[in-house]
Amino acid sequence: MDGIERIIRENCWKFDKGYPDSKEDMDYLKTLIEQEVEIDKSIVPGDKDGVEQDKVANAVKNYSTDDIVGLFQSLDLDQAQLNKLFNRVNNFKAYRPIKKDITKAGWNPKVLKKFTREIQDLIEDLNAEEKIKFIKYLEGDKIDFPSNEGSGLSGKLNNTLASTGVPVSVVNKIITHTSQDEGKRGVGMGEIGLTLLFNNVDSSGGKGDLAIDNEEFEIKGNGAVLGDKPFNLITPFNEKLGKYGIEVKGGSGGITFDGEKFAMTQLDQVLVKAYNATKDKEGFKNAFKNILIDDNKLGGEAVNARFNNIDFTDSESFNTEIGLMNFIRYAQKEGFKHFMVHDYGAGGPNTGAYIYVSGTGTSMADQLKANGVKFENISPTILRPRVGFGGKQKYKEE
Repeated sequence: MDGIERIIRENCWKFDKGYPDSKEDMDYLKTLIEQEVEIDKSIVPGDKDGVEQDKVANAVKNYSTDDIVGLFQSLDLDQAQLNKLFNRVNNFKAYRPIKKDITKAGWNPKVLKKFTREIQDLIEDLNAEEKIKFIKYLEGDKIDFPSNEGSGLSGKLNNTLASTGVPVSVVNKIITHTSQDEGKRGVGMGEIGLTLLFNNVDSSGGKGDLAIDNEEFEIKGNGAVLGDKPFNLITPFNEKLGKYGIEVKGGSGGITFDGEKFAMTQLDQVLVKAYNATKDKEGFKNAFKNILIDDNKLGGEAVNARFNNIDFTDSESFNTEIGLMNFIRYAQKEGFKHFMVHDYGAGGPNTGAYIYVSGTGTSMADQLKANGVKFENISPTILRPRVGFGGKQKYKEE
């Protein structure tokens, strides 16, 4: 049983007396040993079918209380190890309710134990009262994710999660948790936590990240690409807007208009200047619209839904409306009816701020704008801008 002793030594950081001295402590410890054996296949190297591991697990169940007490009395552990062990043993009871809810949420069976252990580990060092409240919430009647159909929601994600009544300390632990699914694909920040805390949020069986009431729920962090990467549209810009004084050189050459040089990411300012300078304003609008529909391949439906909202005298209007056109294209292609963007990610404030919207692609775009969404600055090579949060997004040219 050297393997079992190794697991105990690695996971035990002492009780107050240096060993478990109550039946409850001993029961918890036995559960931990069984759990460790069940999950850690490395205990029997090469045991691909799990037969030998099952034999070890069965042997573990035959350990007596005296065996466990004797082992702990033989360990030489310091106070830090004692404290860690106490927290770990006290955290035993979280495993089953967490696993039950992760299973209920529809995550792939291959990652149930992995996700359970990850969440369990996150809360291990919190105090007992906080963990008890969390477990009671999981075992009771959970609330639904709040929604305001047609208007969208915005706020701080940790506040929304804390509306469940789960202690803020627990929420703060799981809100930024990321993982990998059975296919080694990334599971974004807080996604597992959302399925744990809200009754109507589950793992998605479709293309979305999650599901709300069985409808696909897409979640994006700050600076996320909405679908396909942008095209290089330098040639179409020169061909269709060159007669209006715009010349795109690209790279460090940037853009020139009326003898003035601009960076590529200052395209919004160039468009305002060119529009104000020309007498053929409708021709200029139509040429730019053609670039968006045909060359940028956003499609007539997405472009027409937002084009008249562009204020050609306001540079920021270009970034917002073109970003929303791309969002509509993306939503229609992916088919999700719920969308959230939060400010965790590249260049983001990382405060937990979020916007949640639901409905059709066009109605979600309206809600995103109403709730203050921001997008990356457009350029002739970035006309499918990344979604941002908390301010104008600027990225290095790719």
